[in-house]
Amino acid sequence: QDQEHKKQPIINQMDLEVENSRVRLNEIDKKKSTHEQLIVQEEKQVKKLQELIRLASKKLSTKDAFQQLFDKKRDCYQRFITMYNTFHREMQELKHKQSFSHDADNPSCPLCEQNLSASRKRFLKSKLEKRDGWLTHRLARLKKLVETTKKELVREHPELQKLLELEKKDAIDQMKLKEHQIVQQKTQEEFQQLTATVKLMTVALKEKIELFLGSKTKLKELQVGNVLGNDVEYKKQYDLFLKLEKEFQELR
Repeated sequence: QDQEHKKQPIINQMDLEVENSRVRLNEIDKKKSTHEQLIVQEEKQVKKLQELIRLASKKLSTKDAFQQLFDKKRDCYQRFITMYNTFHREMQELKHKQSFSHDADNPSCPLCEQNLSASRKRFLKSKLEKRDGWLTHRLARLKKLVETTKKELVREHPELQKLLELEKKDAIDQMKLKEHQIVQQKTQEEFQQLTATVKLMTVALKEKIELFLGSKTKLKELQVGNVLGNDVEYKKQYDLFLKLEKEFQELR
């Protein structure tokens, strides 16, 4: 009876260990399920970002050429305005000179203010009229180019801005994709580790339960043997019990 009294706390400790193992196994199994859900979520995010990047790449394939053409048109627009202003100033000066050439009472040269002969004055008048015609034609052409180029720039600028904004967004999406891929890989590795742990703990728990149940059975048999006064058998079963207890401790 004294031996049975000593063995009962060991049985209780084994019972507690089995229950604790069940609790830990349940916690790890829940963590494994959470990781499995995270893997699914990360996979959705990765696919979503990959699709966004694919579509952006398709749209941005023409961005560089489009921007180069836009910049070229903008440079041309600035040059056209500069040329127009230059020719416009020359036209104003030309009109002032022509006003002198039309003055029949003034024999002075409209350029150097020296006295000119009638034939020389007619020559200069003709020259100024030709220059006037050339400037008039050039200014009309430049004005049309300025207006046309400006319309194209105004129309194309919003489209270029959209492409530039898409380029920025695409860069952010690519960074997000890398981050999600890292999280996805890490989560998958942890999931595999948890899966292996659950498998090992399940096997260990099963062995603990078998040892525990075996120990309880042997203790009951020993109790019956004591009643019958079989001391030799009692000692033999007790030794077996100690052996089972040692195996149980090694599994902890």
